[in-house]
Amino acid sequence: MLESRRSARLFRPGLLAVALALAAIGLGVSTVFYPTVTLAFLALMAALGGLLVFRRRSIIVMTLLVASLLNGWLLPVQLGSSELTIRPDQIVLLFALVILVLFYLTRQVSLYHTELDVPILGYLGANLASSVLVSPVKSVSYQAVVLMAVYCLMYFATANLLIQLPTWRVAQITRLFVGLGVVEAGYGILVLLLYSIGVRLPGVQLGQTRGSVSIAGTFYEANLFGIYLTLIGAFLLAYVLMSDLSRRQRQYLLAGLGLVVLTLALTLTRSAWLMFGLSGVLIFGRVMGQSKGLFRMRRSVALTLIALAVALVVVLVLFGPLVSELSGRANLLWLRIQRMIDLSDASIVNRLAYYRLALERWQQQPILGWGTFAGEVIGVRWWNGSIPQALHDTGIVGAVFLLWMYGRVIVAAWRESRRALTRFYQASLFAFALGNVTLFLTSQTSSFLWVGFSWVFMGLTIGVVHASRHERLSQTSAVSEPTPGGHPGPGAAHATI
Repeated sequence: MLESRRSARLFRPGLLAVALALAAIGLGVSTVFYPTVTLAFLALMAALGGLLVFRRRSIIVMTLLVASLLNGWLLPVQLGSSELTIRPDQIVLLFALVILVLFYLTRQVSLYHTELDVPILGYLGANLASSVLVSPVKSVSYQAVVLMAVYCLMYFATANLLIQLPTWRVAQITRLFVGLGVVEAGYGILVLLLYSIGVRLPGVQLGQTRGSVSIAGTFYEANLFGIYLTLIGAFLLAYVLMSDLSRRQRQYLLAGLGLVVLTLALTLTRSAWLMFGLSGVLIFGRVMGQSKGLFRMRRSVALTLIALAVALVVVLVLFGPLVSELSGRANLLWLRIQRMIDLSDASIVNRLAYYRLALERWQQQPILGWGTFAGEVIGVRWWNGSIPQALHDTGIVGAVFLLWMYGRVIVAAWRESRRALTRFYQASLFAFALGNVTLFLTSQTSSFLWVGFSWVFMGLTIGVVHASRHERLSQTSAVSEPTPGGHPGPGAAHATI
């Protein structure tokens, strides 16, 4: 209620009318004299109009989260001789930044230091320095640095907004994140079934592996979608096995888990399969490590194993033959399973070749690398792994900041999961830790670092860490009086700028 009253000061009709009128005039002038910048004025008008929608900070976070899941929906924009590809999360970020600046100027939000500020800014700085000082293709490198800056802003916007929300709202957004994952899994199954009867909707990828048909959902490719579903599956497993649930809640979560596992199998993404298995082992290990944990949760463990077994039977008996028929390859799922760790597989051989070439080139420029995406000069922009990419593009400097970034977010989530007061936060934070481990390991075979979702996910992780920390410190009366936003004041759990 207080948040709504405070924001209302910014939405006086007269101020909004003047802003929209000025934007309309600017749009008309730009259309006549500068058609190439018309898009900027359209974005400004949309952002000002969006103020009517984004009255609450929580809605900005939710909208950015949803938009980050739509990274497969691309909008090509021609600016002069250059063509840019714009994604929904980048458009939403533009709106959010305009609103956040206005909120900051009217003192309705603050800027907070977070655990990842230094490594993220260091990694961005390493990309900029190598591109300016070393890159042989500066135009390509500069565009890539701008894109990386956009992704960094997604993290900062998500983390800062979540830190200033009440803890119950942060928990609500976390549940929304998991619920969206189940919806995404359902959408993936739907588009595959429709594809099998000749109805084509976005979400099916052709040719992921020699003519195969796989599910990509709303993501750019099936590999990224599979990794995303691995994160969702880890959250569902953690909630079922580590949280206090009613019978109906457990049934809903198990149904969602079965659907996610079914869709995950049909992405044909082996790295995601392996990481889901590893996440499951670690979650079971965490439960067994607790005092009487396995005995207390024996019913949940049994039901979880049954749900996973049913999902696998449905995959192999019903959907396996369907995918094989659509792909024109017999026993495709079995072949992917059999070759899961086959080092002679063509895709693994190709990745290893890229790794070797990246390391060879890095040895020629070991400190700052060659510049962001500077491999363009030899026809290789992406080196099939975030670590080889960092070494080649930004040298040892950028690689150290990248490892620091991932290590810091994983450790922060894992530590707080051991200290959290409620089982919800314990399960959520352990799943966040596993999710960031998954993103780091699978980014050695995919390009997830160059998709906005991974940065929003890191921001969500830090926001939940701070929410749990605030709840815990409030219980022990070790913090100052809470601010109207529901989180501790400056000098307590956070430091403000």
